[in-house]
Amino acid sequence: MSVLVPGQDDLLRRHCLGVYNQQLRAWFRMVETRAWKWVKGGLYTNPPRSIFLVIGQTLTPEYAISHQEEGSRSCEISVETKVGVPNIADANCVLGWQFDKAWVSAGFDVVRKKDDGKEQLFSVFLETVESRPMSRIPIVNNKPNLFAALK
Repeated sequence: MSVLVPGQDDLLRRHCLGVYNQQLRAWFRMVETRAWKWVKGGLYTNPPRSIFLVIGQTLTPEYAISHQEEGSRSCEISVETKVGVPNIADANCVLGWQFDKAWVSAGFDVVRKKDDGKEQLFSVFLETVESRPMSRIPIVNNKPNLFAALK
């Protein structure tokens, strides 16, 4: 289990838009087969189940994270809710709960930017296009060999 809480500063979102997004996705589809050959070519003892192309990211100068693989570890998050009745005329009206702030109380490691004057941002959320390994059907004598593909 992992819990990630971005800092209270505004988040910065970077993503590929419009025609650039389409061109980047088209490029990824063109190199996808070669990328899988490289991954499967003996570089890894346990190859990944998927590879991905990052097309967007959300950045923050500070975040808190709590991660548990096994055993028990507790963490506590406090939230400030947005109270009020939504305006019907508001086009951005969202039904359900809304939160103004969230902060960590216990059980988290906090990561902050360095105080050396340089801007440092951390990627906390990625928008990706995922690719899974492809299975090719072998061609023998100009015909697909389905039995070889099942091996």
